[in-house]
Amino acid sequence: MTATAVAFVGGEGFGVGLAVLAAFAGVAALGIQSRRAARARRELEARLAAKQAELTELEERAEELYQAFSHEMRGPVNGVLGLSRMLRNGELGVREKFLLSALHRCAEHLRTTVEDLAALPVFRKGSLDARSDVFALSELVSTTLSAADLTGEKVRIGNWTGPRPTLKGDSGKLGLILAHLIGNALHHGVPPGAIIDVAVVDGGEGKCGVTLAVRNTGPDLSQDELDALFVRYEQGDYGKLSRVGGSGFGLYACRRYAEAMGGTVRATSFGGTTEMRVSVTFDKTAEVVKAPEKPVQSRGRVLVIEDEDYNRMVLGNLLGEAGYSVDWAADGKTALSLASQGRYDLVLTDWMLPDMDGAELTRRLLDICPAPKPPVFAVTAYSGPKKEVEARAVGMSGLFSKPLTLEKLAVALRHLEAPGKPDEMPTDQRSAGEVTVEMLARLGPLERVGPDFIQRLEREWASVEKTLHSDPQAAAAVAHRMISAALVVNARTLCELLRTLEVALTDHAGQDGDTIFEQCAAELRRVVVIVSGALKTRATFSEVPRSS
Repeated sequence: MTATAVAFVGGEGFGVGLAVLAAFAGVAALGIQSRRAARARRELEARLAAKQAELTELEERAEELYQAFSHEMRGPVNGVLGLSRMLRNGELGVREKFLLSALHRCAEHLRTTVEDLAALPVFRKGSLDARSDVFALSELVSTTLSAADLTGEKVRIGNWTGPRPTLKGDSGKLGLILAHLIGNALHHGVPPGAIIDVAVVDGGEGKCGVTLAVRNTGPDLSQDELDALFVRYEQGDYGKLSRVGGSGFGLYACRRYAEAMGGTVRATSFGGTTEMRVSVTFDKTAEVVKAPEKPVQSRGRVLVIEDEDYNRMVLGNLLGEAGYSVDWAADGKTALSLASQGRYDLVLTDWMLPDMDGAELTRRLLDICPAPKPPVFAVTAYSGPKKEVEARAVGMSGLFSKPLTLEKLAVALRHLEAPGKPDEMPTDQRSAGEVTVEMLARLGPLERVGPDFIQRLEREWASVEKTLHSDPQAAAAVAHRMISAALVVNARTLCELLRTLEVALTDHAGQDGDTIFEQCAAELRRVVVIVSGALKTRATFSEVPRSS
């Protein structure tokens, strides 16, 4: 073989060798990459499994928390339901029963939520059970509206088509859906507000189709956005842009509640109006909604010292419901005379009386009352820890802040059953700005009592304005009387302003008194608007529901 041939063969062999080496290198690289990918996949699967286990543990803990929360809530919720049923059974007026029905409806909503919370795993993974009870549709609608808007300024009935039947089905879920839809309209409407239309149609074979539609004005929503509203944790673009709070869970819950009853929830939006409606078929029934059983109540004699007529009416109503007979005194002298003539089981007295204060009266009463001494409670607008200490120091058993309620009165009744045992005074759970006609309704039909109450406030305020500069002491006395009237509707902001005005006028504060006067006038106008709105709301449902 020549040198040239050897060179050629050697060169060709070298190239082939390089190609073979390159192929082996590629295979090795692929093997390395494959092993790395497999190792990464195993690590990812391990992390995923760990996260899955962690998520499962968190879900189990969450479900335990939901169960515990539900357990703790059932007691007080059932207590509220029971108490409202007891109160509704009394000799009450139409308006009073209506307000208690609204309270009962709120508690029913809460109970339904608590029970569904306990069944959260079913809610997330399966279907909810529909309960069955007998309810009047008109009462459900009216009390839900009242609970959503006491003033009657933002929520109202538009049209009611068809009869007002008594139905059998899950009133709790239907009420929750309506409350959610109204709340959504109040949150997102521009301006906030809701109009409710009710349509009732005969479904045949003892069935009845019910559609509740809630309308509000505002920006139009696209169909995609409307569909998204009924998906869990979705608020829709408008809700996000308006920065209105909420979890986005409410409308999703509405859909699930409706499906549990075999119904649907739908939404439309065009022409500046958004409407959400729930449609459910119920069984018609001739059954009568069960009235609560009357409680057995103790009886006894109570001496009440109070010079304000509104407070006398409220106290008389409450004590009468509790089965007590009442003797009245407008001043300390009369109270002492009555106490010297007979034995009383309970004494309730105002702290500020025309002829003496509550401390002096209590000392003198306890001196002349035979043993066992009756418990004496102050009923006053001037409450607080300092006043509580002062009351107990003179021998009182406690102090009630005005207005007195059945809950607060229960403390005094328990004291009678276990004399000498200290009892914690209940506090008023309503917010400072929550004006309510609940106590006002106890004085009689709201269509008569309400206008009289408003006229009295305006008449007395005109008297304050007339004597503000000419006779500050007289103006201060009228302002003090107005405090008791304002507390009847829980107008606590107005009460505080009136107290401040009373002090300013008594101390001849001059310009400060004028400033406080203007603040009182503005707050008084607000209270009058709210009370007037509540009267208007009650008038909407004043007719007796028609049978189906």
